[in-house]
Amino acid sequence: MSAAGQARDVGTARPGALRSIWDGAWRWSAGNRAAILSALVLLCLWEAAGWIADYPYLPPVSQVLAALVRLTFDGTIANALATTLFALTIGLVLAIILGVGVGALIGLSRTARLALGPYIDALMSAPMTAFVPLFILLFGLGIQTRVIVVILFAFFPIVVNTQAGMMAVRHDLLEMAKSFGANPRDIFFKVRLPMSASHIRAGLRMGMARGVEGNITGEVLIAAVGI
Repeated sequence: MSAAGQARDVGTARPGALRSIWDGAWRWSAGNRAAILSALVLLCLWEAAGWIADYPYLPPVSQVLAALVRLTFDGTIANALATTLFALTIGLVLAIILGVGVGALIGLSRTARLALGPYIDALMSAPMTAFVPLFILLFGLGIQTRVIVVILFAFFPIVVNTQAGMMAVRHDLLEMAKSFGANPRDIFFKVRLPMSASHIRAGLRMGMARGVEGNITGEVLIAAVGI
């Protein structure tokens, strides 16, 4: 094919691609008109309240967006986001390792369940923010305190859901695996872990959400850096 023919093909393909993108965006907006309308109304009310109230802690949304653009281009947002994500990532990784391990131990061992269960239940019902001043006294105002706060918030949902998953495994499958000569390691990795995967995933979702909450709490109460 000649260069002119290829150019015509590209030229005719672009309007079709743009039209398909436009049609998809139009269909999405048509299905979400109520959400878009409510967001626009909220932004308009925010803008009006900011100019009418003239309160320093309630700036108009136009000024907020202008500041966001300025902080994004001068690198402030990127640096703060990197600091926030670093503490969040370290805390979540440690919370997942500890939470799945302790949850599996409690779910498999009656002795561990009797020894640790009451403390897990008590701490699950306690307000986690109340422990933050104690961690500040023990570990200071550094990033390690924020990591510990993230672990504290994310740990318990992971433990409880992992324990529930381990205890919910069908006993007939365990007996069948034993009858075929499976050792305890094979039973754990090939029967218990796959059967409890849905519970563990639910615990991970809850733990990650709580970890984000803990990270925000840590930055508000502890840190002078971050988002």
